[in-house]
Amino acid sequence: MKPAKSYVLIAPRGRGKSTLLGDSLAKMLQANKKVALTAPNQSRDSNLKSSIRVPVKEANLDAPLPFYAPDALLTNEAKWDMLFVDEASMIPVPLLMALNQKTKHCLFSTTDYGYEGAGKGFGIRFCRYLEAQSTANILPLQSLILKQTYTVGENDPLEIWINDCFFLAPNQGEEIPFIHAESASFAQVYKAVVGEAWLTQPDLLARTFQLLVSAHYQTSPDNLRWILDDPSVSAYLSLQGSAVNSVAIITEEGTIAQTSLA
Repeated sequence: MKPAKSYVLIAPRGRGKSTLLGDSLAKMLQANKKVALTAPNQSRDSNLKSSIRVPVKEANLDAPLPFYAPDALLTNEAKWDMLFVDEASMIPVPLLMALNQKTKHCLFSTTDYGYEGAGKGFGIRFCRYLEAQSTANILPLQSLILKQTYTVGENDPLEIWINDCFFLAPNQGEEIPFIHAESASFAQVYKAVVGEAWLTQPDLLARTFQLLVSAHYQTSPDNLRWILDDPSVSAYLSLQGSAVNSVAIITEEGTIAQTSLA
């Protein structure tokens, strides 16, 4: 495979991104490469350090882990062979662009389904920026997808059941049905759905919830329970063919008792 200036590794939560970063970092340290590692916040650094210490220890490396805060990297005069950025989408895009200029190669690891700290900024603006970088004899960007987790096998039945049950990921190979050629010819239809009415149209519920997730609403299974169980919650949908164009989740506020003024 042709080398690249930048790599983007995308995988769902719990897939083993941090473990993969640890393995890669240990191998580069063994090869006497100068590497740096960063993450968006201190709590994330703690989790990442725990994942990386094991492969570094197994490689019999005594060097301290090369952790830096993202802003500290910008003022550091050192140059690195590789910079690893964990949960990159939680770091502002301008800072990511500046970090990309500090090293020969970068690997940006992130989850892009269900939340992004920078909204669509990472998946659209930043990746397009990386693709446009002029490089000599190497690719500007190589996208990587971690399909198999380090802890369970590929197509694990439990993982598939959880994702399907809580609409946490689209079906394998299936795209979220946004507006596309076959649905664009349909007229706009507006619909309101409340509570138990969702249970008679599970396909519509799945498409609606996946739209919320893919829009980086920081959606969780608890939100699904809230939509189904809370009688004060209504959903208003804009539909076009099979596509859910938009959704508004509305919570009715409590009424205020009328009082008479003497």
